[in-house]
Amino acid sequence: MIKRGIYSCAFPPHEGPSKIPADKPAHQLNSRQVLHKYWARWSRWHKYQPLEHIREYFGEKVAFYYAFIGHYTTWLVPASVMGVGVFVYGCCTLRDNVIVQETCHSHNEFKMCPLCDDKDSESCKYWYLSDMCGYILISYLFDNHGTLVYSMFASFWACCFLESWKRQSAILASRWDMVDYIEMQERARPEYTSKCTEFAEDPITGLIEPHFSHAKRLPRLLVGLLSLLFLMFLSVCCLLLMLLFRAVVTAAMFKNKLFRSAALSVANTTSASANFLLVLMLEYLCYYVAFGTTEWEMHRTQTEFENQVIIKVFLFELFNYYLSISYTAFFKANLAGKPGDYNRLFGSRFVECLNGSCMFELTQYLAIIFIFNQLFAQASELLYPKLCLLLHRGSVGFPAEQKNSSKQWESDFALIPYQNGLFWEYLEAVMQFGFVTLFVPAFPLAPLFALINNLVEIRLDARKLVLETRRPRPERAQSIGIWFSMLKFIAYLATISNATLMAFTSEFLPTTVYTMLYNKGLEGYKNFTLNFAPPNTTSEPCRYNGGFSQHQHSEFYWKLMAARIILTLSFQQVVFAVSRLVSWAIPDVPSQVENRNQRQKYLARKSLIDRDILGRRFKRVDFFA
Repeated sequence: MIKRGIYSCAFPPHEGPSKIPADKPAHQLNSRQVLHKYWARWSRWHKYQPLEHIREYFGEKVAFYYAFIGHYTTWLVPASVMGVGVFVYGCCTLRDNVIVQETCHSHNEFKMCPLCDDKDSESCKYWYLSDMCGYILISYLFDNHGTLVYSMFASFWACCFLESWKRQSAILASRWDMVDYIEMQERARPEYTSKCTEFAEDPITGLIEPHFSHAKRLPRLLVGLLSLLFLMFLSVCCLLLMLLFRAVVTAAMFKNKLFRSAALSVANTTSASANFLLVLMLEYLCYYVAFGTTEWEMHRTQTEFENQVIIKVFLFELFNYYLSISYTAFFKANLAGKPGDYNRLFGSRFVECLNGSCMFELTQYLAIIFIFNQLFAQASELLYPKLCLLLHRGSVGFPAEQKNSSKQWESDFALIPYQNGLFWEYLEAVMQFGFVTLFVPAFPLAPLFALINNLVEIRLDARKLVLETRRPRPERAQSIGIWFSMLKFIAYLATISNATLMAFTSEFLPTTVYTMLYNKGLEGYKNFTLNFAPPNTTSEPCRYNGGFSQHQHSEFYWKLMAARIILTLSFQQVVFAVSRLVSWAIPDVPSQVENRNQRQKYLARKSLIDRDILGRRFKRVDFFA
């Protein structure tokens, strides 16, 4: 009816004004005022959320989201403490690290090959490794011996958090009488029934209903899949564009002596910032493409429709956000090449990692993407509703003086419509969980930033929901739905990525093997890792970071490769084994809740039996009468 223009909008009204009277006691406040006073205030940031009031006012679906985000934020506390501990450990042991000291005090010992190709130009100079002392210092803060411990902790933390949430979800479902709630009887979407041209008998109800066959839906599903693949192709193009941009900026800055030491850092920062903007553009494009193709696929119920949109957007977001990060973590160090044989992209050299491994570049990239994403999300949450409110009131011609109208529906009509449900909130939380678990050894401070963000996010969303938007239509729910499967998938990927990151990107294993074979104090490690440029490839002898290519087929090379494979496999298997053990040892439903659920089912069956017996007795009396 709304889409046909018969009604302009439809919404349940709020229960009175949101302004809290100064002379009213708490028990006389309406539900909206209670939520405003005890939930939607900045001063309540350290308090638990009033979930029962949220559920009573907005319904179980909204309440489950805020229960999840509150539970997740609480679990971020130990992860933040551990991450800060690893960072502090790096700060405390910085002065004692031999690699840092050798690099910073090497002076003119290690002459490095130019980062640009103009070897005959006066502007393209050779440089010394000691020029990058600050770069090496910061790199050690995030890549030290505590990193392995933290990567293991993060994988176990993700497993335990998901198990804990399953139990909490079961408790809330039992408390809110949602245990036996099923969506089998969910009505068909109006968009589905209005566009169906065929009818068929429902196998469950036996009723004749609008029907769209699977044979007709399959080609449309393929079109949706191709659309998703095309968006992923655009994401790859953005990555190539970012790599080209980084190479050009690095070469240009390296030619300037004043900016030479900061060339890579500035190039990484600017390219990561530009990539973040491209990621945001593709994110919103993906949502509209996913929504349009899913609408065309003709899914019967709203749940089926939402799940398909969620799957499409989630898969693309996972690819879109982590493509450039994965490149930096696993491929960048091996693509630069060597003097005389550099790999190129459209004529520009691939930028190498100054420290041999790309751990610091990964840290820098993760920090920029993660923090910028949170700042953008918070700014959007803060400013977008207010802007929409002004535009909405202007578009409907609603007088400002009627904001405090005596009629509640008139006051609510001036508020912005509640759209898209909790889709963006859940997506933001799930992607944040990815940043906190995936690649977390490179940025152990991510949980701390996530914790601070969520404390602000909860109150910001609460204010928007209570004060700035129309009241959403209450919906029932048994859990957070398909989003939990997304979290489990990310936790599984996190174990694989963290194991691979520690084995192939971090300096942990190379330094460990070096101490076992050559020097327990790590003296000479930097000289050992730097390669000499091949003869006749440069105008002067120089060194470059080529990994351990000059030590190929040596004892060190094979032992390092064996250690990497052993660490990768053992890390994954230990985490997976412990995860299965925790899942087996901790039941998804607490015993008290299970007993309560069984008790309720027993009473329900007993009530039906008693009613059936009572009905038979009345029939018998009527028969003899």
